[in-house]
Amino acid sequence: MSNLNSLRETLARKQAELASLEHELRAAQAAQFSELPAQLGVETIDDVIKTLAPHASPRLKGALAKAFGGKLPAPAVETAVESESASPAAKRERRKRATVTPELKDAIVQALQAGKTSNEVAAECGVSPATVNNIKRAAGLTKKRGEV
Repeated sequence: MSNLNSLRETLARKQAELASLEHELRAAQAAQFSELPAQLGVETIDDVIKTLAPHASPRLKGALAKAFGGKLPAPAVETAVESESASPAAKRERRKRATVTPELKDAIVQALQAGKTSNEVAAECGVSPATVNNIKRAAGLTKKRGEV
C-alpha cells in the first residue's frame, strides 16, 4: 500500500514538473515570436505574415487573401527565403529546341551507320537521344523485337 502511495506522490511531482516545463516553453515561444519582426527587418508580426504569404501553401494563400480583403499583399521586404526557395531547376533556362534539318538527319544516319551510339551522336549533333532514336527508326536502322 505504501508503494502505491509513493507512486502517486511521484506522479504528482512529475505532473507539476511537466506543467512548469510547459509554462517555460510557452514563455520562450512568446519571447521568440516577439523578436521575430526585428530579426526579419520589419515592424510587426503582420508584416512578417505579409512577407511570408507568397511562400504559403495554396490553401493558406486563399485564407490569407480573404483576411487581407481578397488579394494577397505584396511582400513588405525581400527576404532571404525568396532567394533560397527557387530550385536550381527553376533558375536554369530551358534549352532551345534544336531544328532538325535534312542535312542534320543525314549526318545522324551516317554517324549511326559508322557505329556510334545514340548518346554519342546526340551529344555531337546537339539533339536529344530520343530525337536520334526517332531518326534511327525512320531510317530503318532498328530491328523489330524478336528479329535476330
